[in-house]
Amino acid sequence: MEKESKLWHEIISLHQNIPIRIFRSLDEKQSFIIPHFHEEIEIIYISNGVLEITDNTSQLKIKSGQFYILNSNIIHSTFFKGKRLEGIVLQISYPFLREVIPKIDYYQFHESLGSTDRKSIFTGHIKSLLATVESQEPYMYLRAYSLLFQIIEMLLTDYSCELTPKEKNINKKYFDRIQIITNYLKQNFHKNISLQELSDLVHLNPTYLSRFLKKNLGLSFYEYLTTIRLEYAQYQLHHTSLPIMQIIEESGFSSYSQFNKEFKSVYHKTPREFRKKL
Repeated sequence: MEKESKLWHEIISLHQNIPIRIFRSLDEKQSFIIPHFHEEIEIIYISNGVLEITDNTSQLKIKSGQFYILNSNIIHSTFFKGKRLEGIVLQISYPFLREVIPKIDYYQFHESLGSTDRKSIFTGHIKSLLATVESQEPYMYLRAYSLLFQIIEMLLTDYSCELTPKEKNINKKYFDRIQIITNYLKQNFHKNISLQELSDLVHLNPTYLSRFLKKNLGLSFYEYLTTIRLEYAQYQLHHTSLPIMQIIEESGFSSYSQFNKEFKSVYHKTPREFRKKL
């Protein structure tokens, strides 16, 4: 992610010769990625461990041998709290998909639609694609394209459903609203922001806005704002030598005790311990 937009919009660097990004994922401690979005369609396959995923339609756990499809510009977050998590992440360029599927904007993809035997074929293609890209052979991208088109074909035939124009417009309306909210929080998290202030921004009742955020982000207003502040503070602790009190002030926390409590609940260390270990 670019530093400026790190807290919200993920900028994905695609492969030089193929319109994808694919990599092995490994975590050996608790990890949490705050709610964010990107244009690319993302497929997460878990080979070991359990990953909790929240997107704007559901909250669920993906176990070993399972995969999950994240549609374009879907706000999502992930949480892992086990001993070891292994998997594969595949992100496919949306402009490329538009070229090969002109009606892509009217499709949504759901892993629950496919049959069990077809799922093993689908994940087999993803594993083969990763192995091909990792091989670094001179013309590996030709085989990679072949596998990519097989994956796209299965996305359409096994895992897609078509949206009506009305459903598409509603999705866009909700996404635009969330983008306004999250961009405002990203730019002003260091200030004292209230739910009422945010409600006025998007012309919604505070009670409704609170439910809307919980449903679409999986976090309450306070939880999400705190998460953004912690992400900023953790980055500063990791990458700068700024005094902790200055980081607290820039993060928007009202006191050291509040910051210490919230930081420890997520990272299981005090800010000083976190920096010292680094």
